[in-house]
Amino acid sequence: MGARSPGAVAIGLLLALAVPAAGEPAASTAGAWSLAAPAPVFGAPSARPGPASGSAFASPSALVDDGGLLAARGMGTRTDKPKQPKEAPAPKPGEPGAAKADSLAPTRHRAALPRVLSGQRARIMLQSLTVPGWGEATLGQKRSALAFGLLEAGIWGSFTAFRIQERMRRETYQRTASLYAGIDLSHRDEEYRRVVGFYISSDEYNQLVVRRNAANLYFGDPAAYDAYIAEHELKGDQAWSWDSEASLRRYRTERQATQRAIKRAHDALAAALISRLVSMIHASAGAIRRDAAPTSFHLEYRPDDVDPSSFHLGLRADF
Repeated sequence: MGARSPGAVAIGLLLALAVPAAGEPAASTAGAWSLAAPAPVFGAPSARPGPASGSAFASPSALVDDGGLLAARGMGTRTDKPKQPKEAPAPKPGEPGAAKADSLAPTRHRAALPRVLSGQRARIMLQSLTVPGWGEATLGQKRSALAFGLLEAGIWGSFTAFRIQERMRRETYQRTASLYAGIDLSHRDEEYRRVVGFYISSDEYNQLVVRRNAANLYFGDPAAYDAYIAEHELKGDQAWSWDSEASLRRYRTERQATQRAIKRAHDALAAALISRLVSMIHASAGAIRRDAAPTSFHLEYRPDDVDPSSFHLGLRADF
């Protein structure tokens, strides 16, 4: 055989080391980088190793989370509400506890209602409603009582004056009608007095009012037409005739003055009612303030603890 080269000798040595000897177990090809799996234990449930902490499978799944997705689809965990205790039914009439429940019901109702209006306060309000200023005088509010008393006297004085004025003006226009129209209005109603001041004479009224109404109602029936006129026309002691337009206008002016006096008298009555309501409210408020705790003010001073030459000054309110 020829001489071998050094490269061939090296390759042969490497192959000899790589081939295992006969009868020896084969060495693990994984070497130090592989970890042997634990041998299974028969008869016990096999436990799979959990995922590594750094693995992506370690994050909780959305399907098995705290019920967010399942609850959104209506498959969440059912939580039952705690049951409220049932109230005992009220005893029926005739049962042993019915009489006791009925006797306690008015007491509970009276206790729930606060006492707002006392007897003394109601009496003061009634006094002011009867005579304005009376309730204030009972409370000792002399100025308020005097003011309401003067107001009441002025209201009734005005009412009396307007009533007198109304009577005098009524007599005036009645005298005017008697002198210039030849009609006595002392026992006539208000509608008749108004008609006398609207038409120059009773003939004009019969023509413009009575005959026109008869024509509208009984046109084409002469008998009914004449009967209506004979029944409704003004004649005899009901007839009048003004001597001039000036006398008629004077009568109208005097009647308008009479109506104004009547209206002012009614306004005075309304003012008397308002005065009583205001006095009642004012007296009621005064009674509430009197029953409440009084408020007092005190001026106090205290020497300073550090500097004897100085002091503290303050105003104290007790209520």
